[in-house]
Amino acid sequence: MINKIILGLYRILPPKMRNGIGQSRVLKPVRDIFLRSHGSYRETRVFVKRDYLGYMVNFYFHASMKVASKAEKSGIENTILRNSIDLVKRLKTKENNAVVLDVGANFGYLSLVWAKSIAQNGKVLSFEPNLNVYNSFRNSIRANSLESSIELNNLAVGKKDGTIELFLSSTTSNTLQTNTQDNGSTQIEMVSLDSFLKRNGIDRCDLVKIDVDGIELDILMGATHLMERCNPIFIVETNDDERIIEFFDKRNYQVLDMKLNPFQSGDQLPPNIFCIPKIK
Repeated sequence: MINKIILGLYRILPPKMRNGIGQSRVLKPVRDIFLRSHGSYRETRVFVKRDYLGYMVNFYFHASMKVASKAEKSGIENTILRNSIDLVKRLKTKENNAVVLDVGANFGYLSLVWAKSIAQNGKVLSFEPNLNVYNSFRNSIRANSLESSIELNNLAVGKKDGTIELFLSSTTSNTLQTNTQDNGSTQIEMVSLDSFLKRNGIDRCDLVKIDVDGIELDILMGATHLMERCNPIFIVETNDDERIIEFFDKRNYQVLDMKLNPFQSGDQLPPNIFCIPKIK
């Protein structure tokens, strides 16, 4: 009940006022009372109902107040979701049995949509290293009885297997230390996609989404066998790293922009690219 009351108050505040409260050091104690719980964000549950290219998806979604409010009101990463559904339906499968890897799943909004659409008869394998965020995502999976559709892994993904230091903030994490981390660090197991799929006997993959704030290229280098064997569609956050374009160019992939138009050399890098295997 308290979360519903706080969410209602959060929604009626104008965006400028919310931002001002969020940035004010003086109001930090008040902000923490309302928006934080047990040293982390206050988890909130909302009900999402949206149409993605003819798929009317609906599910309970557990996340921080800010993310949950946005998800309920307007959805999250809608362009990525619509483009991915379009590409999978055109290039991979029309049977709603796609196998999807969601690397850097965060609270799992995209995974939940895919599990309710193109992968409803397939599988979504999601990776989220931040334990608090992982637990919220797990709550969403349970609330929607999607345990058989979404396999959630509390692992970091990189170029090779090992153990890595993970720098934490309230709702995100990073293997690269930046000034945004405020919750310390922890050690976590890291896997490459190639080794993870081999270890688990997975021989099919239709779509891979990678959003990890800076080590996308490392993750791709650890997925070369996956590319050769499965030729999946990739969605990759670029972080202005032109080496990612070169990586796909060398592996017979076509790179598309956010409007699914071919990316041209010299163009400004879009925030995300869609990479499809060329016909051999």
